[in-house]
Amino acid sequence: MPLSVPGLVSVGLYTFMIAWNEFLFALTLTRTQDMRTVPIGIQLLMGQHSYEWNEMLAMSMLGCIPIVGLFLFFQRYFIGGMTAGAVKI
Repeated sequence: MPLSVPGLVSVGLYTFMIAWNEFLFALTLTRTQDMRTVPIGIQLLMGQHSYEWNEMLAMSMLGCIPIVGLFLFFQRYFIGGMTAGAVKI
């Protein structure tokens, strides 16, 4: 089990990233503005004739913070997984 922890952490982080950036299900399954996710909010800032670039960039950066935070938190497991099979000479 200890050797599988880096793989499980990697799969868990990748699954969270996929769910965090999901667009189609979030668009069809949310009914109110309160329930909208970050990708839907960014898409709503794009109008027919104008784009709110400053707000889109700010929302994109705020949407990246949880992913980067999780990666930094679990970074020791990634490094441990890469060096677990390494041969020391």
